[in-house]
Amino acid sequence: MSRVAYLGPEGTFAHQAVALARSLPEPVEVHPRPTVVSVIEAVEDGDCDFGVVPFENSVEGQVNLTVDVLVHDAERIQVCEEIVLAVTFGAYRRPGDDAPVRAVLSHPVGLAQCRRWVHDQEAPARETSSTAEACRLVAEGGEDGLVAVASPAAAARWGLEELAAGVEDFPGAETRFVVVGGSSAPPTGADRTMFVVVPPDDTAGVLLRALEHLSGRGINLSAIASRPLRVRLGEYCFVLVGDAHLEDDSMAAAFDGLRADGYSLKVLGSYPRWDGG
Repeated sequence: MSRVAYLGPEGTFAHQAVALARSLPEPVEVHPRPTVVSVIEAVEDGDCDFGVVPFENSVEGQVNLTVDVLVHDAERIQVCEEIVLAVTFGAYRRPGDDAPVRAVLSHPVGLAQCRRWVHDQEAPARETSSTAEACRLVAEGGEDGLVAVASPAAAARWGLEELAAGVEDFPGAETRFVVVGGSSAPPTGADRTMFVVVPPDDTAGVLLRALEHLSGRGINLSAIASRPLRVRLGEYCFVLVGDAHLEDDSMAAAFDGLRADGYSLKVLGSYPRWDGG
């Protein structure tokens, strides 16, 4: 059995991603949590064996909160799987509520992906901890004119009716979720490694030099982002995802070269590449 924390409540995209995960020992016992931080903490503290959180989407890029928690706060967990989920949004309201739209509720990422439709409503947007939480607030709040932007599954769970379908700005969007647990996944021959690189200084070419250690060993990068070190303004680390496993000779050699060149590293985990299955 595996206890799995996810960004809840029931019906979120993260909840749907749990059903697609392959690394979770059966049977799976799900535990919704209200925030990304609380999901990570549940695994760090041993209350749950695994956690599922959003990492990036094809419209807005990486989810900075998830990245920052993994970079700065996580100490005893590793990313062990990635899951890519196609996402679509609809607008939903309480049955029988035909009042003009007075507010649109959703997670900040959901609001960002449906910016045009939300703007056209000429009503304020209210951020919620998840898209499913927006549905719950609309269903249980008793306030007329509230609309939730969420998935059809979340709306159905909370008994809402459809106001508009396909309200996202870019149809075909996808979100990458990561599964975190106590250790990385074993090598499969088609893997990725997520890691943090802290430069030894802020001189010109410091990122280029780091990338040369990877490209020179044939390691493709599937993601790169900079995040503040939270020390002084202008000091950053780099979060990279390389298409190789931590145990591969190429990645081990790249890490040795980076350390020899003065870079500090934090490995966030190795895991199989998502194959869409």
